Amino acid sequence: MATHIPPGDLDLQEQLARIRQMGVSTEQALIEFQKTRVDIEKVLKDTRVVTFATVFQGFIAVAALLGAGAALAKLMFP
Repeated sequence: MATHIPPGDLDLQEQLARIRQMGVSTEQALIEFQKTRVDIEKVLKDTRVVTFATVFQGFIAVAALLGAGAALAKLMFP
């Protein structure tokens, strides 16, 4: 069953103007999205390098603690 729409509600020029405005808004949103994506990629790239270095330093610290613990164990319990 079709709904009856009054003739005044079908202003074609107004609808086209709204569609064009939505297109412009969409393009602006896409540009912002691309800028944000580039920023996120930069942060992820920097984070990966820092994370790898931090993990490597953590392994070195654990190895040093284990070595010191073994030396103390030998010293205390001959």
